[in-house]
Amino acid sequence: LMNSEAFQDLVKVTVVDEAHVIAEWGENFCKAYSELCRLRSFTGDRVPFAAFSATLTTESFSVLWDALGFGGRPFWGIDTGVLRENLTYIIKR
Repeated sequence: LMNSEAFQDLVKVTVVDEAHVIAEWGENFCKAYSELCRLRSFTGDRVPFAAFSATLTTESFSVLWDALGFGGRPFWGIDTGVLRENLTYIIKR
């Protein structure tokens, strides 16, 4: 399927949600997670890759960067931190 030029022309973007699982589960849970970079060999630079996670650690970021083959490609990162003033935490006994 990925070798089909007609299919490749239909692919406009590759999006990975919950991207932190690539680092957490990639090698042990699902080998396919750690091989997402192979998609780039079919789509090249013409198809943007996007990865999203609300819980990506610095260590996981490095694994994700390598696993998705971001390399020298442009990168935009948004770190909003963990402080959520709109949430109220209530602990009851």
